[in-house]
Formats: sequence, structure tokens, C-alpha cells
Amino acid sequence: MNLSIMAAESVSPLGWSAAATASAIRAGISRLEESEIYWDVEGEPIICAQIDAPEPRPVERIVQVSIQSLEGLLRTNLSLIRAASSLDILLGTASATRPGPNFSEPLMRAVSATVSKHVPVRSKQHFEMGNAAFHHCVSAAEAIVGSDRDSICLVGCVDSLLHEQTLDWYESGMRLKSDSPGRNHSLSPGEAGAFLLVSGPEARSGSSEASAKIVGLGISEEHAPLIVPEPSTAQGLTQALRIALTDARVDGQAIDSVICDLDGEHFRSKEWGLAGMRCLGSPSGEPEIWHPADCFGAIGAASGAVYAAVICSARGWLNGNSLVICSDDAGARGASIIRREAPQIR
Repeated sequence: MNLSIMAAESVSPLGWSAAATASAIRAGISRLEESEIYWDVEGEPIICAQIDAPEPRPVERIVQVSIQSLEGLLRTNLSLIRAASSLDILLGTASATRPGPNFSEPLMRAVSATVSKHVPVRSKQHFEMGNAAFHHCVSAAEAIVGSDRDSICLVGCVDSLLHEQTLDWYESGMRLKSDSPGRNHSLSPGEAGAFLLVSGPEARSGSSEASAKIVGLGISEEHAPLIVPEPSTAQGLTQALRIALTDARVDGQAIDSVICDLDGEHFRSKEWGLAGMRCLGSPSGEPEIWHPADCFGAIGAASGAVYAAVICSARGWLNGNSLVICSDDAGARGASIIRREAPQIR
């Protein structure tokens, strides 16, 4: 695996740019707050995070918000995308097993229409793989670039957990965080979107604000995920981690930081603990571990792409090899190693 992230942009409850989101995560700023639209079965408001945008909240609001982020990315990199003869679109959204909207059709329509204003769209693929959607998009991008080294792929992942059907599903399992007894180790729903321009290893960065390489990728499946009433031994995530390390030709000691979708639930923490110890050593030591859900909540299918955009936009941190890991409730597991060189001081 050797792909260039030529440019990246995102929108999250922490800000309307990847740079703002990255800075807020490093500073430990949180946008989690009591919801004004949803309460748990005890009548307590859940804890959530939402993107600041005009009300009301239509179902496709997150698509509209994310398209604004995409338009900004394209405007900043017009010369880059116009140099390509066409663009391949790779989108990731929530798993089809999760109740509520997953935005696949409206997102594809909106992204295709936006991109077509600037460059022809050669192909379109969509992956309903939930939290691991970014990793499946990257795998498809590798195949496209492998057959056409001059191609550019637009990878985009968008999700929002802030819809009644989705929240009802989480609440049926008592999984939403609130002040009710027993809810301390639960998730706080959020929303986000991110887009990345990805090309072959020889490509130059389209912006000094986003320059990194994807050097390792691992995809696997957990046969005892959270939605299955069987104990998990984290074999799926372990396999994804090992594949990514082998693909990058590094061992666990070469990982400088981990950015992951731990969301407050015990299941995720135990899974990462097992997989991390098997592949990297003790998860309580080096490398440094970042779990941005503390700042903007659980963002589902947007997770991996937002984390990649954060790595590209970070200043003074997340240099070297960053391990991005994501686990979906339905079983998909993904791990990628993103390498970002420390900026040279002149």
C-alpha cells in the first residue's frame, strides 16, 4: 500500500474545517452537551454533539453540510483535479443493518453533481460498511490507482447518529450516555463528514495543509461483534491490525500514535485492549492513543475519513506513523497506517 492523500477536508461538531477539528482535539475541547431533542427511557436528556448549522434538521441535513465541506476542498484544489482527465468517487456510509437513514443515495447524488461541475466522473462506488467504511474506500482506491497511476480518487465518508430511528435503536440496548444510573460507560451520538483526494505515491501534495501517505491497510470481519450475543475475543480487529502492519512493512514498535473510534462503551475498550496488546504491546503505554469521540461523540461511518483528515491537518503532532482503527457494530473491522513527515524547520 502506498497512496498519497493529496488534500483533505472535514466538518464536525468541533468546526467546519479539518484544521479546526484537529486543533480542538489536541486541546481537548469537547462539544458534548445535553440533547434538546431526545431523552432516554428514564426521561433524562442524552449526551450528544451536533454540527452548528441552521435549523430545522431535515433528514439529509448532514449531506447538505458535508457538501459545503466538499465544495471548499474542490475550490482549494481546482488545478489539481482539473489536471486529471476524470475523477473516481468512493463513498462510505452506515451499515444497512443499522436502523435509520444511512444517506447513501442522497450523498452519491449530491457528490456526483458537485464534482461534475469541475471534472468528469469516471466511476462511482459506495460502501455501506459503517465505521470501517473509510478502509473499504481506501482498498478500492488502491485498486483504481494500481490500474491507472495517474488517476485521482475522491474518498468521502459521512454519517449522523442524530435521527430518531437510529437513536431508538441505540436506546433499546441502553447504549446512549445520560445522567441515568448505569449510563456512564455508554456512547454519545454525533455527526460528521470528510472528503479526501487520493492518488498514487508519486503525486505531489495539493496543499501544504494536507500531506500524508497511506502505507498500510488491513480489513477483516469480527464474527462476534456487539450485535451478536457471543463473547468477543477481538480476533477481527487483531487480524486487521496484523494485516496493516505487514502491508506497511513495520512492526508494532514503529507506530507513533493511535487514533481510534473508542466511544465510551466497555465492549470497544476491551476489544482494543486485546488487539493492542497482541499487536503493539501494552495499550496503556506508547504509542499515544487518541479517541476523538470524547470531543465530538461517536460519528459512525465518518470516523476513519475524519481521522485521516485530522492527521493531514495536525500541526506539531500526529507525525510519523499513525494507526487508524475502526470497528463497526455489524462486524466490519479496519486498520490503516498513515505516515506524515514532520515539517522541516528552515
